[in-house]
Amino acid sequence: MIIHPQSFRALAYEVLNHLNNNSANDDSRITLPIIEQELRHQFGIYLKETDRQTERQGMDPEAYRVETMSLSIAGDDLMRVVEVVGLLTFNGKPYTSFVGIQTDTYQLGFVPVDYRWQLLGMSQLTRQPCFTLEGDKMYVLLTAQTIAVEAITLTGIPADPFPKAGRADEWYWKRAWFLGEEAKGKIKMQTLRVFMGTHIQLQQRVDQKNNATEG
Repeated sequence: MIIHPQSFRALAYEVLNHLNNNSANDDSRITLPIIEQELRHQFGIYLKETDRQTERQGMDPEAYRVETMSLSIAGDDLMRVVEVVGLLTFNGKPYTSFVGIQTDTYQLGFVPVDYRWQLLGMSQLTRQPCFTLEGDKMYVLLTAQTIAVEAITLTGIPADPFPKAGRADEWYWKRAWFLGEEAKGKIKMQTLRVFMGTHIQLQQRVDQKNNATEG
């Protein structure tokens, strides 16, 4: 997989080159994986700060954070229960922008409700499938016309863009994140601040060791 210029791997290289004064340094013990983990940490801090701001301003989270996933809801009953990844809580609710049936030629959005007990009434009123989210479970009430559906599409924002199970996956680090320049600059600067003092100390130790050997 090619490293995208807007990836965290590319940003990690920027940090490493800055620490090494834009030159290769075989003695550096601050490696790309270490830098990437710090970038992930700083990214999480940045997201929490921006979420608070956008909630106060009545705005939606930035579009680059939205992910689309397919969920299996195979079954025989109208009511289906499916596990979902932890979604971002935004304005007190799990953030979703679409839940429903989506193909190249057809789209049907399901109607959201706040509580499970509202599913039947809303479905009868709208004559549409309805859903609600409770923790990591989604309850979907289908209609007679959609009972044969075995998979649905969920578009939303995961609470953790770097799930523990995927942090070793190169795709997470090389994919495009399309961070704005302001976000990228803040994350990079905070990461540099963390490593700058450590890098200087390590380099001084290496220089002292080399000088002692030469002497």
